[in-house]
Amino acid sequence: MLQNGLPEFPTNSLPSWFRRFVENVAVAKQVPTALPAMIGLATLGATVATKAKVVVRPGYEEVLCVWTACVLGPGERKTSVVRDATRPLELVEAALSDVWHSVAAEEGDPPTSFLARFERADWALGPAPEGAERPGFREVVRAIASQYDQIAPGVVPELLVDNVTSASLVEILHRQAGRIAVLNGEGAFFDNLTRYSRNGSADIDEFLRGHVAEAIRRHRKGQGAIIIRAPHITVGIAPQPEVLRGLRRTPALRGRGLTSRFLWAVPASMLGNRAVAPPGLDPSVLGAYEEHVWAMMRLGWVEPLRPGILRPYELALTEGALTVRDSFAEEVEARLAIDGDLRVVADWASKLPGMVVRLAGIVHLAEHAPEGARAFQQPISESTMAAAVRIGSFAIPHALAAHELLAGSTLEDDAAYVVSAIRKAGWTEFSLNQVHRRVDGRLRRSEQVGHVLEHLVEQRIIRLIAARTLTGGRPLGPVYGWSQSEEE
Repeated sequence: MLQNGLPEFPTNSLPSWFRRFVENVAVAKQVPTALPAMIGLATLGATVATKAKVVVRPGYEEVLCVWTACVLGPGERKTSVVRDATRPLELVEAALSDVWHSVAAEEGDPPTSFLARFERADWALGPAPEGAERPGFREVVRAIASQYDQIAPGVVPELLVDNVTSASLVEILHRQAGRIAVLNGEGAFFDNLTRYSRNGSADIDEFLRGHVAEAIRRHRKGQGAIIIRAPHITVGIAPQPEVLRGLRRTPALRGRGLTSRFLWAVPASMLGNRAVAPPGLDPSVLGAYEEHVWAMMRLGWVEPLRPGILRPYELALTEGALTVRDSFAEEVEARLAIDGDLRVVADWASKLPGMVVRLAGIVHLAEHAPEGARAFQQPISESTMAAAVRIGSFAIPHALAAHELLAGSTLEDDAAYVVSAIRKAGWTEFSLNQVHRRVDGRLRRSEQVGHVLEHLVEQRIIRLIAARTLTGGRPLGPVYGWSQSEEE
């Protein structure tokens, strides 16, 4: 149990090589285990998101897109941990770009086939890309080059991004055969979604579709249509608590179900209790992590492949795994009752059993990826599903804590802000327009300010003096003053 009363991440639910990585990073970087675990789960998910789906029963399937969010404040070394977790993807992505551009720079007409360029690139004659000496590295680069020749000919792979808007997302998905991962250690993901929001709305439709592999159709004037038949978007982020509080101003993010798609962790801060000289990262642990992630990346799809169309394998459940899954789903359902503890987060909890199935699929492939295509032929075991359930159970109290940050009263926050601004101005009487000019950096519309002032009147913090006052012919709006108790 953490200092904030929430449970620690159950690392015993992870494959041994992944557990060692999570625990080693947590000690070396002096961070909660939830941080490398949550970012790591998203990283693993990104490698297999389009390659398999879990068939729970006829008519009910889950894709392997997972969204994780670990909420931590500034100074918690989030960026460094994200770099460690995503390093295997970044090394391969950099090597693929090097192959494409170095061969393109040669004299003559470079081959259009990515695999042909790979075969022509001779790292022994020039600087080898970082990671080239690692076991399995060349094999995974070659495998991804071959995959892209079939699914996205002539395209340089982008395996992950750390900052993307909805508009650019569609273009990226179109180029990358409908798959991308958003992995970063800050809250830029939410910032981009709310940057152009109006009246609490947000442009999130493509992200919602990418979580469930629902087709995206965008028509561009004079340029034809972009159709992405099965988009798969993976997200792994580590926003600060203040970012979540700021989302209260964009209720559409929760109202339309975006925040309910995240597996949440809100670990206690280690600031003030960190060792100043902890043991460093173990190269053998990092090496094993890289090799297993690369094995997951080498996994393919159902043949034959066609550009832009990826046919995932179907993962079955053993009877024991189905029993474990159904038992957990029944427990969650009971807690969604009117007097249940999950009623306040019903939007999130109703999706939790599905999240658990997705996690089970990812953990299964993480365990069996070195076996190649046989990983898809084996059903998900009871023990793997039980491990996924433990992760889901861990997330429940953390989700409740995250939603406390998300669901606070925006009106109360705005009221406190307005009162503070008026006091700093030294006003004893003030009009709506005066207050609006003072706080328009936060409350842009006069109707918002009026709503807050009406609330303050109802709370008897201020009082209405005059409905409208004219000065030089210009309306100032209603005029207010402090209530008698506030003046005293």
